[in-house]
Amino acid sequence: MRSLALLAAAAALDEIASGACAQIVLEKAAEMLDAESAPRAFEPFVYEPKSGLFVLFGGDHLDYLTNDTWVFDPARRKWQQRHPPAAPLPRANHSLVVRGDGRLILSGGYTYTSSTDYCGGQYRDLGDGEWIYDVEADSWTGAGAVRSGSRVYRTGRLHPDFYRGGSKSNPTPVSERLRRLPANTWVRMKQPHLPALNRDWGTAVIDPDRDMILRWSGGHSAHGGTDVLHYHLDTNRWEPPFPVEFPLGQLHSNTSCPEGFNFNMRPWVTGHTYQSYGYDADLKKMLFMGRAHHCYVYDPDVGDWDGRFEKPKGMAYSGCYYTLTVWAAPRGLVCWTQAGRVFRFEAGACRWVEVTTTGDKLPGSVVDNSTAAYDSRRGRLLLARKSYGDKYACDGGAARGGSQDGCGEPDRAGGRTACGGPPVRSGGWPVDFASHRWG
Repeated sequence: MRSLALLAAAAALDEIASGACAQIVLEKAAEMLDAESAPRAFEPFVYEPKSGLFVLFGGDHLDYLTNDTWVFDPARRKWQQRHPPAAPLPRANHSLVVRGDGRLILSGGYTYTSSTDYCGGQYRDLGDGEWIYDVEADSWTGAGAVRSGSRVYRTGRLHPDFYRGGSKSNPTPVSERLRRLPANTWVRMKQPHLPALNRDWGTAVIDPDRDMILRWSGGHSAHGGTDVLHYHLDTNRWEPPFPVEFPLGQLHSNTSCPEGFNFNMRPWVTGHTYQSYGYDADLKKMLFMGRAHHCYVYDPDVGDWDGRFEKPKGMAYSGCYYTLTVWAAPRGLVCWTQAGRVFRFEAGACRWVEVTTTGDKLPGSVVDNSTAAYDSRRGRLLLARKSYGDKYACDGGAARGGSQDGCGEPDRAGGRTACGGPPVRSGGWPVDFASHRWG
């Protein structure tokens, strides 16, 4: 009954201030019924000898800070969430000192800054003095108490609520504006709210099934979160699907973001994403290939990451996010590697299959200096690259569609290469090696 009462209180109307509130209420309800505390980082965990209990307070879930209090009874091998009437502000990296009389002293800790400055600091010390926790009485004493079980998220442009502000989205004027756009002219659309931080050193992909652009870019000195931005073409609005979360100790670094999943089962962004992700029209999801051993799946309908599967060996190598070049084709996503190998994604089997090539070996993709595209008018794949550095040169190949997979024999006349079909004939529009231009 106590859990139901707490859940009802948490769902009071004065708390429902955002679209994310319902999810937060459900998460808190699940924690009340869980056998242990939710995962977190930088949370002190100390043994209090008078009560014979271990005490845990607060911590960083990486997308939010919490101020919940938990105890662990080693004799009964059981966790219990405490519900004191008030508690210190949510925080992490604080200290808990045992007094020996059934009480603990809490001090220090950090909170979020929500900075959108370039390489700006994301944490600041709280400095709100000492707090006393009485284990037996289940009570906190100190200045500036708030409700126990509170959370602190990043705010402003690092939270979805920011993008819901202002006038209600309306597709009608946007549709009219799109209809009147001049042909072959770039026009700035001027969205009401722009995302932050800088989402540099990566691509953006079209989701034609939902009329969206998906952008997951950043890393290194750019944005280091796990959130995939949604740009809605029909309403001219950006939308981050969930509050921004950052890794600890690796933000603004190039290659040290950890592999695997975080607490929310999401992958951290790599040093950059470059061209290592794409939208597969058959699977109707976005795939990210930039991690060394796994391909990660993003579901735009859910607005969250949706699992992972192993990549084949030819796509699994250290620093692969630099060079794995992914693009969309009618038969599924295609991926070009630094070794000059080509793989195609089979959505039905959820796997990457290498495309068998013949003729001259394809050149490999190069960091910062290669790209690929599908020529829908002529049914072929176009690859372009140059050596790393500022040299004005280009080489590459073209892939013609059809019943064949892989690479066809190179067309010796004119130094042109055709991949994925028969040799290119006159007017086939491949890359022309001799003139370094499209043929």
